[in-house]
Amino acid sequence: MNIDFNFEPLSPVAFLKRSAHVHADRVAVIDAGHETTNANF
Repeated sequence: MNIDFNFEPLSPVAFLKRSAHVHADRVAVIDAGHETTNANF
């Protein structure tokens, strides 16, 4: 199996960290009218 040296498996925690970094200003959660961004989530 030839794996690129930049490859890193995407775990649920890594996904949340990446989302917070890449999409920091986007809304991640809306609950009872309160919006939370990816950076705050």
